[in-house]
Amino acid sequence: MKTSEKLLSVNDLTVHFDTDEGVVEAVNDVSLDIRRGEIVGLVGESGSGKTVTAQSILRLVPRPPARFVRGEAVFNGENLLALPIERLRKLRGAEISMIFQEPMTALSPLHRVGRQLSEMLRFHTDLDQEAAWRHGTEWLDKVGLPDPEERMSFYPHHLSGGMRQRVMIAMALMLKPQLIIADEPSTALDVTVQAQIFRLLMSMKDEDTSMLLITHDLAVVWEVCDRIYVMKNSRVVERGALEPIFKEPAHAYTRSLLQAVPRLYQAGEAERRTATGRKQVADTGDGLIRTKNLRVWFPVKKGLFARTAGHVKAVDDIDLAIGRGSTVGLVGESGSGKTTLGRAIIGLQPINDGSIVFEDTEIGGLNKGRMKPWRRNLQMIFQDPYSSLNPRMTVMDILTEGLREHGLLDMPKQDKAVQLLEEVELRADMANRYPFEFSGGERQRISIARALSLEPKFIVCDEAVSALDVTIQAQIIDLLRRLQARHGIAYLFISHDLSVVRQLSEQILVMHQGRIVERGRTDDVIFNPQHEYTRTLLDAVPVPGDIERRRRMRSGK
Repeated sequence: MKTSEKLLSVNDLTVHFDTDEGVVEAVNDVSLDIRRGEIVGLVGESGSGKTVTAQSILRLVPRPPARFVRGEAVFNGENLLALPIERLRKLRGAEISMIFQEPMTALSPLHRVGRQLSEMLRFHTDLDQEAAWRHGTEWLDKVGLPDPEERMSFYPHHLSGGMRQRVMIAMALMLKPQLIIADEPSTALDVTVQAQIFRLLMSMKDEDTSMLLITHDLAVVWEVCDRIYVMKNSRVVERGALEPIFKEPAHAYTRSLLQAVPRLYQAGEAERRTATGRKQVADTGDGLIRTKNLRVWFPVKKGLFARTAGHVKAVDDIDLAIGRGSTVGLVGESGSGKTTLGRAIIGLQPINDGSIVFEDTEIGGLNKGRMKPWRRNLQMIFQDPYSSLNPRMTVMDILTEGLREHGLLDMPKQDKAVQLLEEVELRADMANRYPFEFSGGERQRISIARALSLEPKFIVCDEAVSALDVTIQAQIIDLLRRLQARHGIAYLFISHDLSVVRQLSEQILVMHQGRIVERGRTDDVIFNPQHEYTRTLLDAVPVPGDIERRRRMRSGK
């Protein structure tokens, strides 16, 4: 492996955006190098300039409003910023590929997955249509997409977010480029799929493939990267080898990022805890919410007359109890049934069988009209705050809509909106703005304020922090804790990230293929898992600071 040979050198890259409000200095004097067979991490919070830096290398930033002020990006001796566009198009995909952060916007909605993969192969190779289709199918299998032959005929909107991301990854890898630019490639992936993808990416190092990994997830950086660049406010503030920076970061901003990273355990803690036995499951308190034999099955229709050929058992005989003011973590991969269970409990998803009891009242199976009086006590914080907030409504209207619907608005709506914004530590002057004017973390706070507006007793948090920067994520977790202590709210905290779940939950339920396969006190489940599936989930969680685990991951064992 020729690790001493530079593949890419970015020197003094400076990119500004001309806007109606003035010039936005998105990237300022950024310099970085990537050697052959090396994985380099580029980290920082949203808005730090990471993505603009990466997209500028391939000249994917729209001009205008972007303006390249100065700098160069030299790849194999050619300055990408000065190449004729036809030459650059030949390099894109074949020699340098990019995994975009949002696959739904990067994939064409008009064409099937198979056509998009095979067209790219035929543009850059001599493969015929049949061979290109077969090669694309093989790569969908390599990135862990179930039923790859069937998925080739799907349109992107038929796939989940994680599946679309795997299609993008397959598209980026199948031509075996010299350089992969990966922009938040694992945000939409479960930890087990994430581990599989990064093992595949690291295996490509043996063929001298290099990668620039753009992410806010320092836990992932710890396990896969050789060196790291840290960006803040459009500039690189720290750079160097990975282990020294993680051990003794020089810049205060890097220290703050590392302190905010959720950890499944501290170095050495796993060995100490594993020696202890499991304790009895904690008492569930007053049982604010209880389910018994809960089922949500979806029929599978086939044939000309759409007869029911079977069922998808999304939720299958689930029993759980959540006490007042407590938090239960619900973990599992995409498709395990977590979100369906959460929606069913609060009446957003019809159930097929079983019981849901809220405060000694059976609410399972109630129709929309009969369920309305209970809605104020059962709320949900959705995974994507942008799509769950009405873009045509101001924050003031969003926050007071539920109160008006239930006849509970007892003060001017401006005053109530301000009160709710202050509750989630946002400014009063934000009440008259629209959702698109806020960052992801601010939108999630607005979603929390909306859920709080009716003073509920129970909230389902569905991947409420999964897409947030680590510092914002830590702030939201602290906010949820404070609100719970102040109002006595019970949470069902749904996540695939066991590191986050450990920070909030007293108990953990592990869900797999519609069933609860393990339950217990949080630390008991983490340090003494009983089910093989739980152990698989835990083995896939990256742990910053665990040197032995990092060595195993990088060796592929």
